[in-house]
Amino acid sequence: MNQRACLIFEARAGQCKKEQDLMTIKRMLLPEMDLEVRFTAEDVKAKKLAQQALQDAFDLIIALGGDGTISAVAEVMMGTGIPLGIIPRGTANAFATVLGIPTTVSEACEIILRGYTRPVDGAKTNYHSMITTVGIGLEAEALYRVEQKEKQNLGILSYGIANFQQLVNDLKNFEIWLETDEREIHLQGVAVTVANVAPLISLLAQGTKKAIVDDGLLYITMIAPTDTIDAIASTFSLLKAAIQGEATHRSSIVHLRSRYIKVRTNPPQKVAIDGDLAGETPIEIECIPSALTVFAPSKE
Repeated sequence: MNQRACLIFEARAGQCKKEQDLMTIKRMLLPEMDLEVRFTAEDVKAKKLAQQALQDAFDLIIALGGDGTISAVAEVMMGTGIPLGIIPRGTANAFATVLGIPTTVSEACEIILRGYTRPVDGAKTNYHSMITTVGIGLEAEALYRVEQKEKQNLGILSYGIANFQQLVNDLKNFEIWLETDEREIHLQGVAVTVANVAPLISLLAQGTKKAIVDDGLLYITMIAPTDTIDAIASTFSLLKAAIQGEATHRSSIVHLRSRYIKVRTNPPQKVAIDGDLAGETPIEIECIPSALTVFAPSKE
């Protein structure tokens, strides 16, 4: 008997071509599984569709969309053990990229058909769950400035432009109190980023060595520059660290790892979770080891 699969389809995703994508998916997956497609709508969000799919006892759930859609579906699936298939069709596709999942529909379907799954950590916060990053301060402010039209026209470049504009034009220091399982840190800075996975698009998450998706730890990077020039230099240092896969040693960048983090700031700062604004500090974040079972390329 074929497995029952539910495809949660976000047709408004940045790269989605609804009819063409759907035709490819059905051609590839229908011969191998009983596939039911459920579309998101203005009043029917991906999270609600995922909850319904769990209630309907599907054997696996597939999410097509951008990072926001993947994050919403993943939040519902954490701890269930039900395999999650990902067909990335968003602007950044950060989570899929880190896991090596291709961004073309046919290749993403092929990953699902191969049937190899791997455990991936997640995290919970006092807002909602997280699978990629929590950005506090500079990155969240930059996201706030990125308009939907810019995302459509410039794609992934829009995030980089917004971050650079924020650095040059409106750099704001704020007081940071950070608590982990083992230590407390108090400093003045411009950004705190907590990563479960750290794709290159999340440049401000690149302070530590390459984040490992199944080690039960979160990766923290804090930027505390003395001025705008130091902030720009710190950003280039983070880019170099990301490319080389090594931790940065610049004095204005503080980085550490922990299972649990609490961040307070003065004044309160915007918080972005998985690329979407969620609220303001304070925020608590706790890693959930092996929270998800994801169809992904073999690590071999």
